[in-house]
Amino acid sequence: MRSIITLSQGEPDFNTPEHICQAAIKAINDGHTKYTVVVGLINAIPELSYDTPKGAFYVFAKCQGLLGKITPLGNTLDTDMDFAIYLMEYAGVAVVPGSGFSSDGFIRISYASSEEELRRACASIHEAVEKLT
Repeated sequence: MRSIITLSQGEPDFNTPEHICQAAIKAINDGHTKYTVVVGLINAIPELSYDTPKGAFYVFAKCQGLLGKITPLGNTLDTDMDFAIYLMEYAGVAVVPGSGFSSDGFIRISYASSEEELRRACASIHEAVEKLT
């Protein structure tokens, strides 16, 4: 029986081809990143701000200014968990409370999704935030 050499794991032992490097640089310079879309959409929601991610696939958005607000059903948003639950129930958007990462008053928004889905989700978040009093 012949031995199989597995090349499916680990890092290749050669430099990235130049044409791949150039294509990646062009894509970045042309703004083809989901990060840009999410951050731009979050910036459109005045009550949310964010800490710039450093090489991640998510954004921590600060929601502290929304705590204490009242939902359309009369519930008070006391914590980032309350806000995350509100977004799930009212906007149909799943985010992760920052308190699970020792970041109270933040929500974690993943941008590992299609641009269309990200736009829809951020629009739903914006609409839900506007309904708070």
